[in-house]
Amino acid sequence: MGSERPANGVRRTRLERLKARLRNDGSRRERGLLAVPRYVAYLFVETLHQFNQDKGWSRSAALAYEFTVALVPLFLISFTFFAATPGLATYQDKIQAFVLEHLLPSSADVLSRHFDAFRVNAQAISIVGFLVLTFTAVALLVTVESVINDIWKVPVRRTLASRTLAISSAIVWGPVLIGFSYYLSLRFKEFADRDGFLHLEVVEFATRYVVPFVITSAAFTLIYFTFPNAKVKLRSAAGGALMGALLWEGSKHVFDIYFRHVVTYNVIFGSLGAVPVFLTWIYLSWSILIFGVEATFVMQNFHDLSQRDLNETRARGARAYLAARCTMAIGRAFGTGAEPPSVGDLSERFRVPEYAVREELEKLQQCGLLVKIDGEDRFSLGRAPDRIELCDLLEAIGPARPDLTEFGDDEAKVYFEKLFGTLESQRRETLTGITLDRLVNDLEKP
Repeated sequence: MGSERPANGVRRTRLERLKARLRNDGSRRERGLLAVPRYVAYLFVETLHQFNQDKGWSRSAALAYEFTVALVPLFLISFTFFAATPGLATYQDKIQAFVLEHLLPSSADVLSRHFDAFRVNAQAISIVGFLVLTFTAVALLVTVESVINDIWKVPVRRTLASRTLAISSAIVWGPVLIGFSYYLSLRFKEFADRDGFLHLEVVEFATRYVVPFVITSAAFTLIYFTFPNAKVKLRSAAGGALMGALLWEGSKHVFDIYFRHVVTYNVIFGSLGAVPVFLTWIYLSWSILIFGVEATFVMQNFHDLSQRDLNETRARGARAYLAARCTMAIGRAFGTGAEPPSVGDLSERFRVPEYAVREELEKLQQCGLLVKIDGEDRFSLGRAPDRIELCDLLEAIGPARPDLTEFGDDEAKVYFEKLFGTLESQRRETLTGITLDRLVNDLEKP
């Protein structure tokens, strides 16, 4: 029921059919009044499609579980930092209330009491215990980085030194940004109260909705821009953060209203009634954060992703050309003894997304035409340039001869199989002798 089989024999889901409809409508009314809403709708549907393809719900559940385990360590590290900072030490209780109110208003009071009790008990923790808790918090950040890099299709992780710097920065700057957010919120309220504006509806609206939205957007932008081990455009990170912040703030208030007026967990669980509410919200929050990562990826690669569903023959020709040009660039470096260009270098040169370059080079690697350089996002030649023929490159990208095995046997099928076989033989005959060495010498500029 959730898919249909079109003429080419490939099943399409409802999301894929909706994407095709939005794309076709947009091609007819590209300059019309509906262009912007159509773009936003297509962007949302494409993001949801990528989210489902990347198993976003399962990854969110795994992160929610790990976050639950790491919540106490993160809390301890943050408030240890607050206690050691003279300007923030006196504001620990207020900052804690501010954070919990920002996360989930309906459960803030109950959760605050639990955290107060933990903070008192944590004073007796040993050095070894503190190190174990710190390791748990760091493990969460490493997992988050890995998930984001998987979404960005980055197989090469940061070096140990780079990862250590990034994670330590997150641990240090996280509490600083929390304290700074609290300071801005406090100053805004003081300014409005001093001038007699605090009672105005517009100021109350800004305090309750606008300020939290700005804080959430800034936090998401920082995560989406810095965590991927790829060149993320600030515009794409900000766009994904805006979408994530809208979903997060909207869901927070809907979630809060629902559990205030519909669900009465306190009747069942007593004082622990806030726990299932908070756990559910953690899962939803991670889902929204991962959705924002997908939105950032889609925005940065929007043109390429929107063209994926077009004619497969034209797409195959573009992939073959990209693979040939990238291999020629690598062959030029091989011949001069220079360092092979990175995937990022090739992406900038040919103006295609990094993941698209990487996909084609990995196909050539599987056929032994290229080899991956360990620990780097670079490839080198797997054979001498005069032993790599153009027909080998094209065959590695995908066979030109269609596979008709899934269709029934009849006279027409036999005829077309012979025809395709003849075309394949003619193609190989034409391309025989055209080696990478010849292409580099004739076409690749130094």
